[in-house]
Amino acid sequence: MTKTKDSKVISILKRLGRPPEERTRLSGILTGPEEMVGFQISKLPNGSEGAARLMRELGENNLTIKFIVHHFNPGGDSNLLLCVEQEKLDPARDILESFLEDLPGSLLKVLLSIQVVSLYPHREDPSVPGEALNALREVGIECLAVGAASSVISLVVAQEDLSLAVETLKNTFQVA
Repeated sequence: MTKTKDSKVISILKRLGRPPEERTRLSGILTGPEEMVGFQISKLPNGSEGAARLMRELGENNLTIKFIVHHFNPGGDSNLLLCVEQEKLDPARDILESFLEDLPGSLLKVLLSIQVVSLYPHREDPSVPGEALNALREVGIECLAVGAASSVISLVVAQEDLSLAVETLKNTFQVA
C-alpha cells in the first residue's frame, strides 16, 4: 500500500498536535555536603561476620561511615564499599589495611574524591535506577556503586564527574 499526500499531511498534523514526551518525575536530586573517600573491599570472607567485625572496628575508632554498599557473592565471600569523610582517609586506610592483613585474598582499593548523588523518585517509580544509570553511561560517567530503596536511589560517582552527572540527571528526569 502506498501512502498518499493526504496521509502524509495527516501524519504530520498528528505529530505536531502530540503533547511533548513526558519524562519520568523525581521529587528531587541531592548531593552530599562533602567530598568523600571510598574504600572498595573485594573478597571479604565470612559473609556478614567479616563486615560486622570491620564495622565494629571502625566504630571503635570513631570513624563514621557516610555511605555503605555490601553485597554477597555466591562463593560465600562479599564485597563492600565504605565512604568516609575526606579528612579521615589516613586513619581509615590504616585500620582497613591492618584488618585485612589477617584476611589473605581480600583486596582493598582506595577511591579518592567521590560523591553521592541521591535521587528521590516520584511515587516510588521503579524505572528511575535504570534510566539514571543509562543516562550517566551515555555521557561516559561510571557509577562506582548504587544503593536503592523504594524512596531513594543513591549513586556514587567520582567528584570530577559530579557536575556533569547532576546536569545529565536533571535533563533526563522531570524534577519537581
